[in-house]
Parts: sequence; structure tokens; C-alpha cells
Amino acid sequence: MTSTNSNISLCLETGRLHSHDQLSKLMLRIHRAKSSLEFLTTAEQHRVMPHFTKISNKVLSQVSWAKETVFQKRMEKLQKEITDKQNTLDNLESEFQTKFDTACFSLSSSQKSNVFQTYKRFILYCEKFSDTKRSAKLQNLLKQSKISNKTVEIVNLSNVSLPKSVQMILSKGLDSPIGGKCKFYIVK
Repeated sequence: MTSTNSNISLCLETGRLHSHDQLSKLMLRIHRAKSSLEFLTTAEQHRVMPHFTKISNKVLSQVSWAKETVFQKRMEKLQKEITDKQNTLDNLESEFQTKFDTACFSLSSSQKSNVFQTYKRFILYCEKFSDTKRSAKLQNLLKQSKISNKTVEIVNLSNVSLPKSVQMILSKGLDSPIGGKCKFYIVK
């Protein structure tokens, strides 16, 4: 560990390192972008939608989208976010590599590797809580997706019989995004 610290000191003493904080901040942003990208791609693979993709009830009441259309719109929003995160990650990694190489060009490759590993351990230690929280959110999201496929039992206390299409819609539960207005089956 002391040799790694001396490597960082050597980088700092040479004056080529813009600042220790600047590189650690870049590495922190890279770590967060990678973790976020992993979260989003896992959500996409399991076909579960994070909360930020939700379409408001106000919008849903104004359009008459089928459930599949709502899901498709949310999926498009998720895929756009994945593309944006990937672009951000690529830009951050190239910026970090440029600044890191500039700062430590006089070091041997093994010394550079030691310095890089030190930064990496520092970031993993600092982000341990956030990573745990992110993993818990993902696990909770995956659990909810399995539960949401269940149907709700409908108890009709009126003397009006409901058509099968309305029963099917109601059986999805309160959390199911249903758009449009039913003008034909108004129960009075």
C-alpha cells in the first residue's frame, strides 16, 4: 500500500496530475454511470419498468392507449436512457484515460496499474452504500414484476352484469395503467 501511495505522490509531485480530486471525481462518475447502466439493462432484460418511465395518470386519461402501447412507450423511454448512459460512460472513460495518461506518463505500466487500482478501491469503498441501495431497489423491482402478473378477484355488488372485456380490465388491479374512457358501459 505504501508503494501505491508513493506512486500517487510521485504523480502529484510531477505536477502533471491536474488534481487528485479531479481524477477521483471522474472515476466516481464512471462508477455511478456503470452501475446505473447495469441497473437499466437488467430492468430491460427482465422487462420491468423503473419508476422514471411511468406515464402520469393525467396523460393516460387523455389518450386511449392499450396496455401494450403504454408498455412500449415506457420501454422506449428506458432504451433511450440506456443509450444516453452508454454515451455518457464512453465520454467519461475517454476523458479519464486522457487525464490519467497525462498525469502519470512518467510511471511504468505496473506503477500506473497500482495507482489505478488504488483509485478503484477508494471509489468502491466510498460507493458501497449506494451500490447496496441500488441493488436492493433492483431486487424490489424484480419482485414487484412477478407479483403484478396476478389477477384481482372482482366482487360485483350491483345487479348489473359486467361484460368480459371490462372484467378482464378490472382484474388487472389498481396499479395497471388503463387509458381512455369507456362510454358504452356506464354503470348507474
